[in-house]
Amino acid sequence: MNYTFYLKVQRVENTCIFELSWGKGQQLTVTLPYPENLSTLYQEWSSVYLSFYKQALRGRVAKTGSLGVPPIDWHAKLVQAEATLLYEFHQWLRSAQLFEIRSRIARGGVG
Repeated sequence: MNYTFYLKVQRVENTCIFELSWGKGQQLTVTLPYPENLSTLYQEWSSVYLSFYKQALRGRVAKTGSLGVPPIDWHAKLVQAEATLLYEFHQWLRSAQLFEIRSRIARGGVG
């Protein structure tokens, strides 16, 4: 039998509560510490994202008569910040504490 799953995630201070419900009142609840480095990585990504699009949306001068500091490669910085954030986020979601929720979803609620 196929079920519709509902996943509710709440952050309460330094903790996240994952509540999975399905079927006729079945429910799993897992509490997991929230890694503070995710907030830091998100802030870094957000800052680089805004800098990239601020630069990408501006007109560019084709040539000038002086040499200055080499331009910052905001695209490369954005790609790196995104990869780092996603890696840490996925590592957190793959933690052992969430195995039962992942397993229940994979089995389709049966068992």
